[in-house]
Amino acid sequence: SDGQGPWARWALAVMRRPLLATGVIGVALILAATPVLRLRTGVDFGIRSLGSTPSGKGEQVLARSFGAGTLAPIEIVLSRPGDSGGLSRADETRVARLASELKPTGHNGVAAVTVTRGQNAELVTVAPTAPIDSSASEQLVRYIRAKLLPPVRAGGGPEVAVGGASAKIVDLSNATTAKVPLVLGLILALSLLFLTIVFRSVVLPVKAVAMNLLATGATVGIVIFVFQYGHGEKLLGFTSVGFIQVYLPLSIFALLFGLSMDYEVFLIRRMQETWLRTHDNELAVATGVEHTARPISAAAAIMVAVFGSFATANVLELKQFGLGLAIAIAIDATLVRLILVPALMRLFGARNWWLPALRRRTVAERPPQATPPA
Repeated sequence: SDGQGPWARWALAVMRRPLLATGVIGVALILAATPVLRLRTGVDFGIRSLGSTPSGKGEQVLARSFGAGTLAPIEIVLSRPGDSGGLSRADETRVARLASELKPTGHNGVAAVTVTRGQNAELVTVAPTAPIDSSASEQLVRYIRAKLLPPVRAGGGPEVAVGGASAKIVDLSNATTAKVPLVLGLILALSLLFLTIVFRSVVLPVKAVAMNLLATGATVGIVIFVFQYGHGEKLLGFTSVGFIQVYLPLSIFALLFGLSMDYEVFLIRRMQETWLRTHDNELAVATGVEHTARPISAAAAIMVAVFGSFATANVLELKQFGLGLAIAIAIDATLVRLILVPALMRLFGARNWWLPALRRRTVAERPPQATPPA
């Protein structure tokens, strides 16, 4: 029955101290999200997880004998396309100066530099001291592009392009992060529109979006704390690479938003049915939690177990992805659905169901039409 049962009593207990519940959970999630301010992203190829395989052992021998970065060097091409007659002596001087600035010094991250001359171009091959998917190699690419190449291009210099595996990782990271605001804005706008139509409310969609952003931030913060900072190395059996996969924050956000919106519609719709019948906000919240908490918790427990099992994989990428989704769903199904939702519903009261009415002009309100002259 309405307002009865253990989950209803839980919701009523939370609603007796809504400010306390909101404050404690809100502060906890904000603190968990603080590592996001120091987020570092990259691309890890998972080579370390292949250490016991024949290919992994071969890679170790190559890295030990020739250097980790020699396997996939940074390639800088300087050219004069078209019928320009190739590089001039001034261009060749610029290439020589660039190669000299990249000469290994023991602390600049460069293991070797070679220059290869072609018909209309020259190739500068830079072998980093670090592996191709490390932060050090990516920083070297950014340094070459930002500091060393502008003087080469200045004053009508040759065209320059930087390639190689490390450069591709940098470009992939830049392309991914550049689209994040667009993806976030699209998801948020569509979610607000959809929830406003479904719930016939302004407050409920805004609260849902805010809570999901908070839960996502806390999840990514925990993932950063564990994998980027390396505080879970012994427990989960991995070696931190100093960053998390570049696509992970956006993937967690999109997947969590989809799953949490499913829960949100399921939960709030049940509350709305009781509200429309009784106009008792606390009864509506207690009834909604009572009828939906059990299936939501059961579904969340299954997904947490499934995604959490990925943390046992040897591939760091799977560990990050699985643990991140498991934490996200656990936070959403417990702290958000069972504490924040009842507390905020109690604080906003009847305003939860407010939607500004659009004034419709009836026939009586229409201005009289002018009578055409005879």
